[in-house]
Parts: sequence; C-alpha cells; structure tokens
Amino acid sequence: MGLPHTFIQGSQDFMKYIHKLESNQSFVYYQKENSKIKMFNEYYLVNDQFGFSGLNLIHKSYFKKSKNSISCSIIESSNKIGPFSVIEKNCKIQSNLVIEDSVIMEGSILAKGVILKKSILGNLVVVGEGAEIRNLSVIGEKVIIKPKSIINNQKITCKM
Repeated sequence: MGLPHTFIQGSQDFMKYIHKLESNQSFVYYQKENSKIKMFNEYYLVNDQFGFSGLNLIHKSYFKKSKNSISCSIIESSNKIGPFSVIEKNCKIQSNLVIEDSVIMEGSILAKGVILKKSILGNLVVVGEGAEIRNLSVIGEKVIIKPKSIINNQKITCKM
C-alpha cells in the first residue's frame, strides 16, 4: 500500500503549491465576497472558506453556484473539516464529523460522528457511526468499518 505519510505529505505540499501560484491558464476563479476560490481541474481549493479550516481540496460536485453566491453541500456547523483534507466526488459525509489531514477517495461514506485524522480512505469505503481512524491508517477499497471501531496506524484491506 505504500507509505501513507508520504502520500498525505504530498497532498499537503500540492495544496500549498497551488495556493501560492499566481493566476494562469490552469486556474478558474470564482469570486465570493472579498475572496477568490481557486479551481484546479475538478477541485476547489478552499482556504478557511465555507466552514472549512485551512487549505482543502474539495471536488466541484459539492458546490452549488448561483448568479451571486456559491455554497457547499458537505459542510454543516457540526462538522470540522480541515486543514489539508481531500474529498473526492460521490462521497456521503454525514454530521458531527472531524476530518483532518486526510484523503477520502471516490464514493466513500462516512456516518455520523466519524473522526478521521491523518489517514487515507480508498474508493467506496463505508465508515460506521462513531468510528475513529487515526495516525496514518490506510483503509483499502470497498472496506466496511463497523460503528465505534478504533483504528490507529493500521492498514486494512478487508471488512472489519
């Protein structure tokens, strides 16, 4: 499965890099109030915006644009997302979550009360209510994590 700390650090470095780049043809900007939102390929780089903390890469499908505003469908007041998190498309993110320094790949589902810190979720992972995944854990594709599980610095490739 590789080295999760390297993957997570690479994601952080990439976010910092695109945040520092000046406007060029690679970026589309969307103006919101007094700040611009940088879009890179199919992801918005949000920086302390929409309730996210710090730099985060969030797939464009979670954002709804109207003529004068933009909103994000995955952030609610009970969630703490960021810094340095990546959320790919088709994920289901419920309430009372903490997501920090983590990557959530396509189609994953996080139930209420999940804590995800410095970890990677593969495609189509299901994380049960109240589960905690921490400290460079890697959860492989299509793994189901039972509610209230505690996973610390583990690599899991089968149902738990």
